[in-house]
Amino acid sequence: MQLTTNQPHSSGSRAIVDTHSTEFPVPAPEALRRLVDQVLGGGDAILAAANGGGQELLDQAAERLEALRLRVLRASAAAPGGLSLSGLMAQVTGQPDLAAHDDEVLDRGFQALTVPGAGCDGIVLMVGGAQALQRTALRYLQFACRAGSALRLVLAGEHGPDLAGDEVSHLRTRLAAHPVITV
Repeated sequence: MQLTTNQPHSSGSRAIVDTHSTEFPVPAPEALRRLVDQVLGGGDAILAAANGGGQELLDQAAERLEALRLRVLRASAAAPGGLSLSGLMAQVTGQPDLAAHDDEVLDRGFQALTVPGAGCDGIVLMVGGAQALQRTALRYLQFACRAGSALRLVLAGEHGPDLAGDEVSHLRTRLAAHPVITV
């Protein structure tokens, strides 16, 4: 998958960073199987689906993964302006009041993303509309991924998030380990 950066090159065009291999589009049942297999294998998954078509697949994958002792957290970046760090923490912790966000909410969000808890073998964060993840949220996800081995990411959207730049190089490398699943 090619991701376009927001920083123009000297030629005036946007830079394109090839971070993923993209497979040919597959039917939804095959995409679901691949997504679940990648996560169960300890990997992350990027699901490319046009026009919000990945939502039903995310719902089905969440159901299957929860039955296999994985705690599934859901977030959506579909709101205007994308998903900021405070928005991500609000969704992960179930605290919709953004005015109440402080260090305690960040701590609870960090625990939710890094500590599986009793009865769970891992954590899966599924983000719909992932192309709209803001840089602060991407940097925080990178931090959470580096802090613990339990977190697996499933990013779904029309295309992947902007992963250009050194500040998210670890996340870019991690996500490039598996092909993009295209529906």
